Amino acid sequence: MAVFPVEFPQRPVEFRSQLAAGYEERQEQFESKREELQKKINTLLESNKKLKNQSLDEEMDQIRKAKRYEMDVDGVITRYDSDVKDLAKNYSENAEHLKKEQRQLNDLREHFQKVEEENMAIMKEEAQHIPQRFFRNHGHVDGKSDLHEADIIVGEEDRESSIRRSKTGPTVAAPREKLDSLDLDSVKLESCSLAMGWGRQISVNVQASIGNYTLEECLGQGACSSVYRGRQGDKEVALKLREALDEDMIANCREEFEVLRQLRHPNIIQALDFFVLSQRTCLVLSYHDARNLTKAVKMGPMPEATTKPLFRMLLKALDYLHCKRVLHRDVKGDNVLVSHDDTQLWLADFNTARQLMAGGSLTMTGTWEYSPPEVIVEGESASEKADVWGAGLCGYLMLKGKLPLKFSAYESPRAYGEACVKNPVTCTDPSWEAFSSDCCETLRRCLHVDKNCRPAAMVLLAMSWLADSIVARRRLKPGRRHTLLSGTIEDGDGKAVPCIKKIQSLG
Repeated sequence: MAVFPVEFPQRPVEFRSQLAAGYEERQEQFESKREELQKKINTLLESNKKLKNQSLDEEMDQIRKAKRYEMDVDGVITRYDSDVKDLAKNYSENAEHLKKEQRQLNDLREHFQKVEEENMAIMKEEAQHIPQRFFRNHGHVDGKSDLHEADIIVGEEDRESSIRRSKTGPTVAAPREKLDSLDLDSVKLESCSLAMGWGRQISVNVQASIGNYTLEECLGQGACSSVYRGRQGDKEVALKLREALDEDMIANCREEFEVLRQLRHPNIIQALDFFVLSQRTCLVLSYHDARNLTKAVKMGPMPEATTKPLFRMLLKALDYLHCKRVLHRDVKGDNVLVSHDDTQLWLADFNTARQLMAGGSLTMTGTWEYSPPEVIVEGESASEKADVWGAGLCGYLMLKGKLPLKFSAYESPRAYGEACVKNPVTCTDPSWEAFSSDCCETLRRCLHVDKNCRPAAMVLLAMSWLADSIVARRRLKPGRRHTLLSGTIEDGDGKAVPCIKKIQSLG
């Protein structure tokens, strides 16, 4: 079989050109897709790297937060342990203090019982030597006296003098020349047991002497003290007598004198002298012909025109105390003296007053009915704002003749404090329409349940209702901040008048 060779024709030039062009085009498309894929790969790599870094950062943040939380928990536990130890220590100290006070109370009761028995024995013994003419009609039967009902004359056998005590008649004084020589012990002027409710009171109204002073009249009695009007020569004084059976009681009485003798203000009573005599302390004070605010409003509330100057005097006294870094801690109606014409006022009874020390704390004291909510409910220490609260209640008492809430209506002090918070004094009910808006606003500020919104006495004196010559009396110091209900202002220019205008515009 014969094979014939086949010859292929040569491709034309145009065909080769087309093939070359197609190849180049495909090559460009491939390169373009490769670059696009490479970009996507790079983007994915970067995203993955970011996600890894972000996850790592989040994990590190969570670890840091966990460590901080652990440290906070450890700190809280440490503080809690410290507080528990402090509470246990305070409880132990308070328990010891209570035991000590209980022992003192038992000693006082025994002492008072002995005094009462001695007094009754003395009266029965002395009554046997009283001449017939000293018996009065009541209790006198056929020339014999009934010791339980008759007037009893206490004195020495050879004296025609003494102090008459009767259950039915008033006390009378024997001639002064017969009594000047009697000292406090022989007359048995006053015993703290009587003021505290143990035994019967032996009331005297004689001009007996104690130290260099002559007692003339009993002005009043408190929980464990009595106040007498006395005289030293031509000068009238007030003498506060207290029982002092140990050094602690004497130191407590002396502390009141030490605080008072540093104070000089026209609206604060002055301390003149202090001495201890026969288990009694005597604090000699300036005498003012006045009665306390509680008694002053028993006849009815005071008008606003009378209340404003009296309330201004009370706040000026507190402003002076607070500038001296002294807290009264018992501002109430019984401790505010008002003259009989309702024109003068004096702050009295500094038995609970204390000097503020740096870093020191104060325990709860004073009267529950006049204590602010932060002291009763929160258990905070008394501050200047507590004195302002008490002053506000005194102002309320002047205007209304009563307090906004009655403490005796509540079962506990805490219930009373919570009632003060739930029923704040707003001065908006119809009964306040008779008073000016400035008066109501000032009183509402004083009785604000939040102590941070309760202005200081100095700021209250600068408000429009009470502002008088405060600029001449005391310039506001440069750079000093004054707390107000809506914030604080800075009187950095040192000019008092513009600062007071700012205070009044905010008030």
